[in-house]
Amino acid sequence: MGPRELNGHFEHRVKSRITLGSILLFLLSVTGLGFVFFVFILNLPENSSTKAYSEMSIQWVWEQGEDAFFTLFPDSEVESEDEANQIETSGVQSLPDSDPEPSVLEESTAWPFSLDLDLSFSFFENQSPLVDPNPVPRLQALNDPLDRVSDEFEIPKELYDRTRFWFDVYTKHDSNVHVIHHTRYPWVVFKIIDTKEMVAAGKGPLWLRRDRALKFVSREKVKIIRELRRLARRKNFKRLKGLQLELYTILNQVPGGRRQVIKFASRNVRSQLGQKDFFVSGLKSSGEYLPHMERIFIEQGLPVELTRMPFVESSFNVKAESKVGASGIWQIMPRTGRAYLKVSPHIDERNSPLKATKAAARILRRYNRALKSWPLAVTGYNHGIGGVLKAKRRARSSDLSTIIRRYHRGSFRFASANFYTCFLAALYAEKYNDKIFLGTPREKALEHKVVRLTSGLRLKQVLKSTGLDKQTLLKYNLDLVHSPHRNPWLPKGYELHLPADVGDSVVNKLGKADDHPQTIKKSKKQV
Repeated sequence: MGPRELNGHFEHRVKSRITLGSILLFLLSVTGLGFVFFVFILNLPENSSTKAYSEMSIQWVWEQGEDAFFTLFPDSEVESEDEANQIETSGVQSLPDSDPEPSVLEESTAWPFSLDLDLSFSFFENQSPLVDPNPVPRLQALNDPLDRVSDEFEIPKELYDRTRFWFDVYTKHDSNVHVIHHTRYPWVVFKIIDTKEMVAAGKGPLWLRRDRALKFVSREKVKIIRELRRLARRKNFKRLKGLQLELYTILNQVPGGRRQVIKFASRNVRSQLGQKDFFVSGLKSSGEYLPHMERIFIEQGLPVELTRMPFVESSFNVKAESKVGASGIWQIMPRTGRAYLKVSPHIDERNSPLKATKAAARILRRYNRALKSWPLAVTGYNHGIGGVLKAKRRARSSDLSTIIRRYHRGSFRFASANFYTCFLAALYAEKYNDKIFLGTPREKALEHKVVRLTSGLRLKQVLKSTGLDKQTLLKYNLDLVHSPHRNPWLPKGYELHLPADVGDSVVNKLGKADDHPQTIKKSKKQV
């Protein structure tokens, strides 16, 4: 998942980090050997194998030391229910709970995942030489001026600010930018930090420069938390200056008594990493699958806008796997996958973008029938339909914005409360990508033929019959990527995808062609 996230609950770890730093400085001052060794390593030639191994050793020792230290000094402070209830409007519930937060959007500051993404392009660093004859200002896209989004997914007034925050994350801030914001009111931004120069111009290997940048962001976050606590302890808020004045002014957006608002904010400071470069990478790769995904959703009688959910789930990265076991562009969990798809050690259809899309369509249609609301159905895809029904009952409302305002407990916290607005932000960003990311190339649709095997076959038999090499076959059948060297058994009825230029005689030899329309007539809402 990339470098460790070093910014979790820093208000509880400041003293622990100071203690750790003091111990390390004492040991170094006594011996001096550790510091000399570290400087020696950093000054070895770049092509030195000794340097490479030593750098990995230093990183490993540091990470193991951190893990051991935070095991000895666990977090203990929890948010007070009374304070939370005094901040929110009537009916709000905010109880301390030890249940883990869902993994989506959980890792806020660390680089999201170690994916094989091509981030070498720089068109978002330099203005494109292309000129749009009909330009649309970036934030104006949220008003859908060209009528590209159906009325079902118009941004509700109550969720506009929350959606705009995520729209900035996807279209304005790249992964060098850290946005320090209020957890419960994400659009309340305390500070924006761009670490690009720090990472690019710093000394040492890349992992060390990134680690240094993360620690800088962590210190800034701690500084904000400290100032908020000091501000909350003041007798009055007259003659404020510096950072305290800035924070006080920023929190004017939050309703309620000033002291309680400030105290509550000090317990709800979070850092969010920009996603623009990951979103642009997803735009490029999504072109291979989106036309086919839209066809599947149309056949199921579902809005095509829902096919943009993988931008939130995985940035359309076909290799995406979460730490809790979700896999594929739709990030389907193993248990859910087995209910709708074939999931085994050799075949995992969650990793096939189109097969997973069929499963996602069935899930969303079922959730919408039960919840009678697309905002709740989309939230249920992330949080689970049982959890959404529970939140709906506790909040005594079917309106998502009301549920978010009144209910904040258990696992229905940051990720669940923001998933639908993340989806809306991604939807509008994709629909207006030609205006926002001018000149961004997109892959062509991956045309293919679908064959249903009439009898079971080994993978090698398929390769022999089609004359394809393994890499080509796996490109069209990503559900087999974990077993190309094991010659797995493909059962009768297995849906095999082949390149469009494979002859009909080969298709008929393997099984029965599963014909489907290759072109889709789109209304202006589906542009």
